[in-house]
Amino acid sequence: MNFELHPSASKYTGVDVGPLEFSNTECIARLLWWAKNLMGFSPSPYNLFKMYLISEEIIRGDRHDSTNTFQWSRCLLNLPGTIDYNPGIAWILKRRSDKSPASDFVCFIDDQRLAGASSEIIVEAGHALSSRESYLGIQDALRKLRAAEGTKYPGDWA
Repeated sequence: MNFELHPSASKYTGVDVGPLEFSNTECIARLLWWAKNLMGFSPSPYNLFKMYLISEEIIRGDRHDSTNTFQWSRCLLNLPGTIDYNPGIAWILKRRSDKSPASDFVCFIDDQRLAGASSEIIVEAGHALSSRESYLGIQDALRKLRAAEGTKYPGDWA
């Protein structure tokens, strides 16, 4: 099976990487293009990741809306080498306006992991994540959500 992109189509898949200011050792050309993985003009890797990042913004919603599950107002940095560095907490902390930890999610290929201050908040964040993904046409199995305090029987996707 040949996954090479037809040469007449490759000129339409270029990306200008000049604004990224790579050195000549990092990138030898200013213009790059995909030669593979378009698979018959389905979305290119660039468009795929671009649309994923847009969907992630839609799922997170307005961070200033107090009714949003993923609302946050401050970002605290706990970086090694700073005076107040505490190795027992995360390097980057999102906080809500009431100073509680903000809910958030991280995606691993097709699986999401949620973070929140309590079990109730994680269930609420899971519902918001799943319903917003469903609205966008992204499949999610909310039944695979794990308890916030952990579990003895991890179940699916352990």
